[in-house]
Amino acid sequence: MKLSSWGLASTLAALPGTALAVPQLPPQEDPQPVEAPADGVPTIELIDLEFDDALSRAERVGKMLVIFWARGEDDVRTREFREEILGDTGVRRWVAEEAIAVRVDADKDKKGARANLVKIYPSIDVIDVRRGARIERLVPGFTATDLLASIYGADAGTAPEQPEGDAATEPFQWLAWGNHCARSNDPALTESAVEAYSWCLLNADDYRPEFRARFLEYLLKKVASLQLVSRSARRTLSGERQRLESKVWAGTATRRDLYEISRIDFWIKKNNLTRDLYLELANKDSEQNRVYRSWLFFPALPILGRNQHYREILDIVGDEPMALFRDRIAIERASAAAAANAVTSDGEEAVAEPDEATPKPPLEHMVPDRRAEILDDASWVYEALLGGGRGADARAFVDEMSEFYPTAGLYGRCMERAMRLEMWDLAIELGDVALGTVDEQGKRRIQRLRSQIPVDDDGE
Repeated sequence: MKLSSWGLASTLAALPGTALAVPQLPPQEDPQPVEAPADGVPTIELIDLEFDDALSRAERVGKMLVIFWARGEDDVRTREFREEILGDTGVRRWVAEEAIAVRVDADKDKKGARANLVKIYPSIDVIDVRRGARIERLVPGFTATDLLASIYGADAGTAPEQPEGDAATEPFQWLAWGNHCARSNDPALTESAVEAYSWCLLNADDYRPEFRARFLEYLLKKVASLQLVSRSARRTLSGERQRLESKVWAGTATRRDLYEISRIDFWIKKNNLTRDLYLELANKDSEQNRVYRSWLFFPALPILGRNQHYREILDIVGDEPMALFRDRIAIERASAAAAANAVTSDGEEAVAEPDEATPKPPLEHMVPDRRAEILDDASWVYEALLGGGRGADARAFVDEMSEFYPTAGLYGRCMERAMRLEMWDLAIELGDVALGTVDEQGKRRIQRLRSQIPVDDDGE
């Protein structure tokens, strides 16, 4: 069996385990400019093409095709998504060896966008031109790991084989086999795909520690996508959830166990199970259960907020709402600074000094704690404060959050929460503050929200 050279040279080198042989690719025409940053891996220079031209070029050079779909000029959100995926070292290494990357402006190539059923911008398609199949579509919220996991077995010269012998203990061989079976559209291979992904979930850590944590989101997504056609997929997810929850009631669960329960609930589209577990922990009060509730709080917070469980939220929030967010903000800001690749005035690369006081994330491989998640969680705390009769605390909380994030993302979310409670005057007040603070694009978002606020009969 033959895997991509990215998978062998990059990811396997980063994880403990037995090294595999690295196949050497023959020289190929590479239409992308090669530019070596500090890590020695070429950056990805997106070529501006229409879809048909991009497809022809990929066919000509015999490589896979990565398409970055966008509309018009790139805004902040588009640039952040592009950097999240295409700035990753592993993705850059794989693209340099195996693919060409292009940018397609859907406003200019409407035909190409329609033909590919692109509905979310920005998004990224990975297309195996040789087999005429889309390997993956990534939208905001996906990570570089999703892309890298998806290409295992997709770019090999020959189709992967079911792992046997020594290969049967190599998680990446099972991942490649699972991807091959899932993409084959052969009903006979559906159960093989489930078996491969399930093996990775349940056994991979025995041979490559932290494999499950690193690829958890991808594996859950793949197994969940097969639920409609596979009973074993449903059994895998429900059985794993039951196993993790049994550890909770036995008092042996870890923080990661609680987090993984919430992610299984997300992928099986039963988020209310996370809420129910949180509430049950509150009803069976003990020191251990209080610890578990604190670990489950942020995964459960949006579900608690949508169901207006304000008392349960405020029990954790306490008297100082901002205390819940200071560490998260410090982590997010430190991570952003480290990834910025800032350049000093003399042209030297600026390296952020590590801050020993900056707290480290509780889960090394959890979904990244980005600004969007922080702002969303903050808005649910804001609504709980309003709904719980703590209007002054809610106002102070927004003021403190705006010192870190004076953005339309913060004000817009808080406006939506106030509008859910029909506190129209408060929503208008937040909008007024935002319009005097945010940029032009942010102002357009705020104005759209303000247009949804009912006006009095007298027109005021």
